[in-house]
Amino acid sequence: MMVFNKKVFAVASVALLLLSACVWPEKEDPFEKLPTEKMETLRGTLFPFSVSIATKATHRLEKDEKLQAYVASDIIRLEDFEGRDVEVDGFLRESKMREIFWVEAIRVMDLATDKAEEMVDNLFETKQLLFIYPASWEFSLAPNGTAYFLDKNDPKRQVFLTFSVEDYSSEDPTTKEPNILIRSMSGIKTVTTNNLGRQQEKIVLFSNKYNQKYQFVFTDNKHADYKRDFTKLLNSFVEGTEAVKAFKLDRQKALAEKERKKVEAEKQKKAELLALKEKAKATIEVAEAEPEKGFLSGLFSDEPPVIDTTTPIENDKESPTEKTKELIEIESSDFKDLIDSRAFTYTSNYYNLDFKIPYTFWYQNFGPEPGAITAIGFADHAFLGKGDINFWLRLKAGAIERETVTNDGQTLVIKTPKNTSSHLEFTGPVIFRDAMRSILKSMK
Repeated sequence: MMVFNKKVFAVASVALLLLSACVWPEKEDPFEKLPTEKMETLRGTLFPFSVSIATKATHRLEKDEKLQAYVASDIIRLEDFEGRDVEVDGFLRESKMREIFWVEAIRVMDLATDKAEEMVDNLFETKQLLFIYPASWEFSLAPNGTAYFLDKNDPKRQVFLTFSVEDYSSEDPTTKEPNILIRSMSGIKTVTTNNLGRQQEKIVLFSNKYNQKYQFVFTDNKHADYKRDFTKLLNSFVEGTEAVKAFKLDRQKALAEKERKKVEAEKQKKAELLALKEKAKATIEVAEAEPEKGFLSGLFSDEPPVIDTTTPIENDKESPTEKTKELIEIESSDFKDLIDSRAFTYTSNYYNLDFKIPYTFWYQNFGPEPGAITAIGFADHAFLGKGDINFWLRLKAGAIERETVTNDGQTLVIKTPKNTSSHLEFTGPVIFRDAMRSILKSMK
């Protein structure tokens, strides 16, 4: 006869529970990141991999004529960056024949760029969620799983945004009716005022994939950019492992395409400059053979432009700055005359202009502009447009009695009489004073 022993049963039950605890799934950490390799950054010049060896490598990266790595990429067209000084991010992986550096991001280093413009937004990234935040922000993660965001450049180190992930049940009686929808996630937005009188915006988004809710608390500190960037952050929110992977891949491709466009733009500009120089070279040969025709006379036509006679050209008015800084130049001979036997002659019967230009300068008559009958730009280099001009000569309506000079140490303005209905005005950096004076002296 079997006897039921309560003590034995109790011990057995506890043991079974302990064993079961060893195999029960642990709670998933919402801040756990996807498993990844150690990302490295290399710099060098990219060359095609031309050796006839069976390998997945398509290029080699060299620095100071030494091999940095054999490289390949599933994301970026490396051939678009051949011969360029680049910085690449990626992973070094073993291959059958040799190690290969797999590139995931690339930056062209031999192009002049605006640092502020080149700042790339950061990713707040875990295995199950992702969003974008500005490069000027940083965050710290507290032990309780809350992320605290602040501005790197803020000396007060004030936190203006927090982010946290909490468990959520749709049966929670405290849950309010959703009043917002962001990235296909319903949520609740509430606005309150804290004890410092600052407005706080609380955004709670309910996950479509997990039994969790995402909570943001934004404190308005009257910084317009923060509010704008917080809105951008919310609209970039992505959840789900596969969605996170897809977002990162699209972003990597977009950044690589941005770098490729910079390279193409530089190539186009160089091609245009080369064509301009070749055309100018041929014109210079003609100018040297027939100097009376003038420098670049075949390159920049001096045909009379069409002038809008319906819009009167306003007389030039002196600004308050000019009135306070105006100088009467009594002696104007203390400059280096750059006009010599190689100088080029500019003649325009239409504008009644006749003067010489120093041999080393380029020029173009851009025609009428607001406030000027015509504007002629000069530069000590080949140029493509107005943005490359060093200094200007403008023919303006309205007679003046005497020559006046404005010089604030950086910009020089010389106004001189021409006839009873117009005057000339040179404007440009002080360093081009000799060139301006030389042209003015040669004026007929």
